[in-house]
Amino acid sequence: MLLLKKIASSNNFGLVAASLMISTAIVASSLVGQVDEERIFSIEKRIVSLEERVVSIEERIVSIEERIVSIEERILSIEKEIVELRLETKTEIAGLKEDIKRIEASQLRLESKIDAFIANQAAGGRAGG
Repeated sequence: MLLLKKIASSNNFGLVAASLMISTAIVASSLVGQVDEERIFSIEKRIVSLEERVVSIEERIVSIEERIVSIEERILSIEKEIVELRLETKTEIAGLKEDIKRIEASQLRLESKIDAFIANQAAGGRAGG
């Protein structure tokens, strides 16, 4: 400030103009520094906000992955039940096929006995008549 007063009191207009330019540059650089600090602080706040959003997204991804694992486990359980039901069904079908074979064999024996009975009746009726 004293320098400015000395320069202002002198008759050299060029020096006054130069000193004003220097003073303006000093003030401007301090303002620029302050603006830069504010911008840096603002950017840092945005970075923190973005990092928080990333963490939130990562947590949601983990939650989704856990649900996917749970669904996959349920699918495996259902597939296991299906395999067990197929085995039970195959066993039951095999048992039913055996039952059908026994019934068919019994039916054939019964038909054979009926045919023999009818033949006996026919032969006895002719022989007795």
